[in-house]
Amino acid sequence: MRGERIKAARRMAGLSQRALAARLGVSAMAVSKWERGEVLLGSARLLQIADALECPVSRLRPLTRTVTLTRVHYCQLPEWV
Repeated sequence: MRGERIKAARRMAGLSQRALAARLGVSAMAVSKWERGEVLLGSARLLQIADALECPVSRLRPLTRTVTLTRVHYCQLPEWV
C-alpha cells in the first residue's frame, strides 16, 4: 500500500523512477522495490523521499484507522477456572 502511494506521488511530481533515484542517490531498482512494497522503509528514508517529491510525508503513508474502545464488558468466570 505504501509503495502504491510512493508511485502515485512520484507520478504526480512528473518524475521517472530513474529521476527520483538520482535525487536520492540510490538506484532505480531501489525505487522500484519501494514501489512494489518489497522493502520496509524507515522514517528517515520516507522523509527523504517526501522531500525529493516535494510533498508532505503524510501523502506517502497509508491511511490508518484508529479504534477506540468505548465499552468494556466483564464476565463472571466459573470458580474452577
